[in-house]
Amino acid sequence: MSLSLTTSYAQCPKGDQAYSLLQYDEAIKAYTKCLNKNADNAYLLDRIGDCYYSLGNTVMAAMYYKRLIADSPDFGSGITKYGDALLRNGQHEDYDRFVDSLIAAHPSNKQYARMKTLPMVTQTESQYEVHLAPFNSQSADFSPAFYGNALVFSSSRSNDKKRDKLTGDNFTDLYFFDTISQSVEQMKLPFSTKYNMGAAAFSKDGKTMYFSANQPEKSLNQTINKVFLKIYESTFSKGTWSEPKLFIYNFELANNTHPAISHKGNLLVFSSDINSSMDLYHCIKEKSGYWSKPVKFPDYINTKTGHEVFPTFLNDSTLIFSSNGIGHPGYGLDMYKTVWNGKKWSFPERLSEPFNGQGDDFGLISADDMLSGWFTSNRESSTGHESIYGFYKRLPIAGKDDKKSIAPLLIITGTVNGGGKPLPGALVSVSYSPGNFMKMISDSLGTFNAQWQHDGEAEVEFEVMKPGYHSEHGKALLKRTADTMFFTFAFDLKPIQEDEEITIKNIYYNYNKWDILPDAASELDKLIIYLASHPSVSIELSSHTDARGDDRYNQILSQKRAESARKYLLDNGIEASRIHAIGYGESKPVNHCTNTVKCSEAAHAENRRTEIKILGL
Repeated sequence: MSLSLTTSYAQCPKGDQAYSLLQYDEAIKAYTKCLNKNADNAYLLDRIGDCYYSLGNTVMAAMYYKRLIADSPDFGSGITKYGDALLRNGQHEDYDRFVDSLIAAHPSNKQYARMKTLPMVTQTESQYEVHLAPFNSQSADFSPAFYGNALVFSSSRSNDKKRDKLTGDNFTDLYFFDTISQSVEQMKLPFSTKYNMGAAAFSKDGKTMYFSANQPEKSLNQTINKVFLKIYESTFSKGTWSEPKLFIYNFELANNTHPAISHKGNLLVFSSDINSSMDLYHCIKEKSGYWSKPVKFPDYINTKTGHEVFPTFLNDSTLIFSSNGIGHPGYGLDMYKTVWNGKKWSFPERLSEPFNGQGDDFGLISADDMLSGWFTSNRESSTGHESIYGFYKRLPIAGKDDKKSIAPLLIITGTVNGGGKPLPGALVSVSYSPGNFMKMISDSLGTFNAQWQHDGEAEVEFEVMKPGYHSEHGKALLKRTADTMFFTFAFDLKPIQEDEEITIKNIYYNYNKWDILPDAASELDKLIIYLASHPSVSIELSSHTDARGDDRYNQILSQKRAESARKYLLDNGIEASRIHAIGYGESKPVNHCTNTVKCSEAAHAENRRTEIKILGL
């Protein structure tokens, strides 16, 4: 049976209209209905395959391309995309058989011969370790950006009922991952966008944000609005972000997206499809403070048929970007590096594995010259959803006789359990000597590891924390072993239980006073960190007095002390609904010092205390 090829617009008008507007999810639905009436229609099979391919769902794309080329092996771009889908799905044997059949049928075809020489992505020995970030969701998570000590990234995880007709997912918003509290929340902005918002970049001082968001546009000869991505700019002042304004240079009737700002803030790079495919452009901030008009990157960086997207700066002269047009066009987004030498950008250099693998890889960031960082990939997704990955570099261990030896290594490994079971996503903070500090995230097995260069023994302080569990703190002396210091330790965090009571040490008050003393303030600061690390926890904050004085007066005094501690927490950003303050007066002593009992001042001070009780999780 031969497939029918009909390109008439009347064939499936709803699908064609959605496809022309890049509403791929809507187009798939419409084309599928049309295909049910004409199962062998090559045009519909090709369009459905293209929709899935554009969404990164290469499993479904391969299924439709396979049907398409079964009886029509010369069917245009479907051949290249089918091959790419097989590779990205890890179906290497199927790919080899497919290419062999093409070459056998068309021995003089150079394109098919080149497909035979495509490099397979294999797992090779690497200096880097890669792990899935613990804050990923079941939806798309992508394009991380540094913002102070936190990460801001784009995600479609919201529960909004509105759907993006391109992807079928929720519209994307910006989310904030607090690396201290390990919590994720939607970034609090005094404005909202109607459609997608994402791919943000921040100036080094954190006071300027560039991001892309959708904006409808209609040309004079169009009757339908097209929703294009545009770049916006917002500034941070007096504790809030300003109403965003369009970046001065957005190409009209085109997508302008993926802004990246250099560390000095004088170079803005972005991607636009003003010339059909996505290309990289840059604007320079002149001495006057105004941006120059966009200049297109040279042709050895921008390709004719591929897309160059998701630029990021490693430093002021090194740019990372992704392309599916360099090397072997059409075979997924790979990350490349180009360096400015003062006169021109260098020829792109492909990043090695594990940064590039099967699927699309993009949006790499690093704040420590590639010792560690983050990037985005859909390498482990069968639906095309992107996830964020973390990486760190394993430093070489120097031998005694190595003339090029580096300082000895401090190697830390360990496990984190929660209630006796492996606990992924726990934050392990380790510090030794002033200025040496590292944070690690336990993986899916609860394990973690890190390394430092060092010059001798080290006393290490560590803290392990995760929302829903009590934190653990401790110290350890790491002993030197030859040129490398090893230390392995394990934690078992206790789950927080409702009705659990915890005494806050060192929160004492002067006699007949309720003022927060300096020592008490430092202890309450720890409680603030605890509550910020466990955003779902609500507490009872109780205060107790000693037995001296009138019982009723002590009840009133203890209530004032509880309210004073509560106010301190509220003043430091903890929500009022999470804290219930109550004074128990002298009714719950911790020792024998009740009425008429003579006690020392130290014994009375033990009863002037503050406790917390977990009310809800």
